[in-house]
Amino acid sequence: MVVLASVQFNSSIKLKYRDSVHGTVVDHQTVFSEMASLFRVAGLFVVIFVISLLGLVGSHPLCLDFSPPFKPTGGLSFCSEYSTLACCTRDQDDRIAAKYYRSVGAVTNATCAARLKTLLCIECSPLAVHLYDAETTLVKKPFPGLCRAYCADVYRSCPGIVPLVSNSSQLLAAFRNGESDFCNAVRITDVNYCYPDVLTSQEFGPNQTHAYSNTEGCLCLRKFAGSLRNPLLLLSAEDGSGRIFVGEQLGLVNIYYRNGTRRIEFFLDISNVVLDSASPGDERGFLGMAFHPNFRSNQRFYVYYSIGREGAFRNRISEFTTSATNRDTINRTSERVILEMDKPFSNHNGGQLLFGVDGYLYITTGDGGSGGDPFNNAQNLSTLLGKVLRIDVDGRSPGLAYGIPPSNPFVSTPRARPEVFAYGCRNMWRCSVDRGDRQTGYGRGRIFCGDVGQAKWEEVDIIKSGRNYGWNTREGDECYNYMCGRIGPEEYPIFAYNHNVGNCIIGGYVYRGCSSPNFQGLYFFADYGYGKLFRLKELASNAWESKEIFTCGRDVCFNDLTWDFERNILSFGEDETGEIYILTTSYPSTQSFSGSIYQLVDPRRRGDPTSCNSALNTVATSTQASSTTPTTTTTTTSTSTTTPTTTTTRTSTSTATPTTTTTRTSTSTTTPTTTTTRTSTSTTTLTTTTTRTSTTTPTTTTTGPSSSTVDRQQPSWNWSCDFEKRIDGSPDFCDIVQATDDQFDWTIFTGPTPSEPTGPDYAYSLPWYIYIEASNPRLSNDTAKIYLPSPPFPGEYCLSFHYHMFGFHIRELQLFVETTASSPRSTVTIWRSTGQKGNFWLFARVSLSIATNQRIGFIGVRGDEYSGDIGLDAIYLTSNACSV
Repeated sequence: MVVLASVQFNSSIKLKYRDSVHGTVVDHQTVFSEMASLFRVAGLFVVIFVISLLGLVGSHPLCLDFSPPFKPTGGLSFCSEYSTLACCTRDQDDRIAAKYYRSVGAVTNATCAARLKTLLCIECSPLAVHLYDAETTLVKKPFPGLCRAYCADVYRSCPGIVPLVSNSSQLLAAFRNGESDFCNAVRITDVNYCYPDVLTSQEFGPNQTHAYSNTEGCLCLRKFAGSLRNPLLLLSAEDGSGRIFVGEQLGLVNIYYRNGTRRIEFFLDISNVVLDSASPGDERGFLGMAFHPNFRSNQRFYVYYSIGREGAFRNRISEFTTSATNRDTINRTSERVILEMDKPFSNHNGGQLLFGVDGYLYITTGDGGSGGDPFNNAQNLSTLLGKVLRIDVDGRSPGLAYGIPPSNPFVSTPRARPEVFAYGCRNMWRCSVDRGDRQTGYGRGRIFCGDVGQAKWEEVDIIKSGRNYGWNTREGDECYNYMCGRIGPEEYPIFAYNHNVGNCIIGGYVYRGCSSPNFQGLYFFADYGYGKLFRLKELASNAWESKEIFTCGRDVCFNDLTWDFERNILSFGEDETGEIYILTTSYPSTQSFSGSIYQLVDPRRRGDPTSCNSALNTVATSTQASSTTPTTTTTTTSTSTTTPTTTTTRTSTSTATPTTTTTRTSTSTTTPTTTTTRTSTSTTTLTTTTTRTSTTTPTTTTTGPSSSTVDRQQPSWNWSCDFEKRIDGSPDFCDIVQATDDQFDWTIFTGPTPSEPTGPDYAYSLPWYIYIEASNPRLSNDTAKIYLPSPPFPGEYCLSFHYHMFGFHIRELQLFVETTASSPRSTVTIWRSTGQKGNFWLFARVSLSIATNQRIGFIGVRGDEYSGDIGLDAIYLTSNACSV
């Protein structure tokens, strides 16, 4: 199979990954360089990737659905030879048995009957994709691949079973032509996998296959969402709805579903009150969120965010409830402030909220900021800073908006804050509650945290009542100041690593999902600064083994899996079924739509699909009251073959960081000191956006009525176009119609080109977007427009779109509504250049009243030369006016 792609070529690109079976490091720099010299066409290179050459489907166990094999729950009753590792569920096993019993009556020879069973069951082999020769063609052959001698024996001794195995006309024609034609027809490309010799292979035999599939190795990623602005949160409400809530640092929460769709309307939007700044590395913003354990009935949840103004630093924890008429949105008037904390500096905000198995709300706070904890907050029990707090949100203590759990360790300590559960913390960033082993429940309720270090050490802690985690006298395992060892008993981290390995830990989760059994019990965490993934494995009481985890190569991570991700890992998330996700970005700014989310996937072995699907169905069918049907738009779920220039590729290599074992007593959490950045909306005028301030309102005369006045009888309709999903260069992508004015048009863009500026301003551009291109770049003050698909009926519509501006020669972007007749066009300017230079990622939402024979679209007005572009990243159009 050959894939052709026109791409810009960089001769310095060096692609390396590990052949995950043979352990060799593949280097394609030479291949690409030679291709570059052969296929240079008008400054572009037509690169030919031969999938068989690059080994996209490597020699590892794989099923015909191109997923790894699994251990069937309860084993297989018919194809029992595959009971411990198979590609068939019990239902598939029953269907194969039924086919056999329908056919075996025509077979009089017991040996041939046994061979019929063997050939039918090969579909259940963990090497099925290879035995059916689908590894190169990606299409299953109608008959399993047989070794020549065995094929000849079948043809001569049991010819009657061939049509019982397959009714393929081509195969049966070859069979009628004679033994040679038949055996050629069932011959597979890689004869090392032919049956039955594969059973005794020293490389691919059953023992080797089982050893490979049941041991830990590299991992793959499945992209779940993209085009996000600093995603920091992914969690579920644990209410049986299957909804996945994704929070962005600027104060937005989206609802996603497991199929990769999301609601157009935000679940929560408090971006107008969340404090942020334009400074890179600013750690303030929307930092934490947790759903009440009884959310299904009381609809209460809690958020942690920064408030105030520049020079005044405060964090707030508030309670919200959902709307009484629509549980996919909040009641904005329901906010109840639970707790506010002043702090001396802008950094070290903590921000984790989670409910323990005891039903209490746990809160992590930073030490107040600066460096070295200059006010000694972490060791001071009279302040809330540098602590893990525990409160009762269902109770009330005198003078407080919450209750104090009576078992809190310092409730009777003079001058100590009774909320304190543990202390001596620097800046814990991302904590999680262990769900416990799926069978035994072991580990349930443990709270793991990653605590970001100062200058030398990062650590993982397990939070325990009343414990002192040592900061600021100790950092990791080493002394930090002269008080080290003089503060009484300390709780040491279960694991710590120095800044030769990484410099900013991101706490994660213990895997307790169903889809990747080899991950069971592993604690996954990451380093923001180095873009690394790690895991801890509990060997015995207080003993933990650490290992850096690499992604597999493209020989293993293919189809809907990928092996690369954006360099900056911001956070981890967990869905309702226990699957783990990493939240990443290639440019950590809340104005950059470069954030993505990936699910961690084991390519060696998966959970039994029947059992895992049953768990999903249990979630999906659980009752969750809602007065409205979710309106969803498709988000990025596939992997683009184009990688952003700032994407890091983590690949398995034989020189991986050595596995180390440490004996500890608990684990830690971290808060990245440089994890996320915040940029304001700049001085750009945004007349229709709702990005940062509540005072901004649309000025278009076509704005429809508010949602409260919408005719509820209007039919439902929605259309979306997420340009990050684009996989080809078709000009009519997403049904968008281009209307060229003069010599400008809209085109699909894949990244910076040699003729345009490069460097940091362009390095973090989205992998795909649509932008205005000039065939004559010297023209100025010219325009290009595009039409969106016309709505099928008149009424109120909500148009939402992500867009960006690069450079300073762009004049403006306009939204227009026009009739198909020759009447004047009604336009509203969305963005207008004021002469300043900069790069802006923006979001706008406009309610439109569309009449019959009207259509809508965008006009881009270009300035002179190449110095900027207008980019549309994603567009959503849905019936009914935008909700307030």
